[in-house]
Amino acid sequence: MAGSAFLYPYRKRMKQRATYVIIGFKEQKNDLFEQQNPARNILLIKIQPEEGIYFKFNAKKPGYGSEIANVSMDFCQSCNFENRINTPAAYERLLDEVIAGEDTLFTSWEQVETTWQFAETIRKARSEGKIPLRYYPAESDGPVEADQLLVVDGGRWIDYELSLGNEQQALDAQD
Repeated sequence: MAGSAFLYPYRKRMKQRATYVIIGFKEQKNDLFEQQNPARNILLIKIQPEEGIYFKFNAKKPGYGSEIANVSMDFCQSCNFENRINTPAAYERLLDEVIAGEDTLFTSWEQVETTWQFAETIRKARSEGKIPLRYYPAESDGPVEADQLLVVDGGRWIDYELSLGNEQQALDAQD
């Protein structure tokens, strides 16, 4: 994905506890479907509280015409497998791997050292005043400056509820 921006808005003590990745694909211009103004294709990877994958994309309707429909595919881990309640927690699995002598889930010393070098670069820039720290109230949506990151590029954050197609829920949540 050369030339694509990847923004990682990491926030703590938000009003909702959720971890997910939303990928909004760039709009592709196509003369055949140009006048229909198709919606943006979105891939949502849900990590917690419910694991799953949701994909919303444009598809040509079957037949001779050239009409586009916005369709979706949804996979919910806990919805499809019984005994989901008995799935081990993350730390339980790690302890099980330690007891078994399996180290593939753990970082190597080289990875730890590289991470610290990266963190030290950020710490140094922060102490020199090159990176501002943004404060925001607990139980909020985070700093308003985060919303301005994409505006510079002409983009916007993709709301979680909108990515699922729950436009009304997203609008209610923003009030």
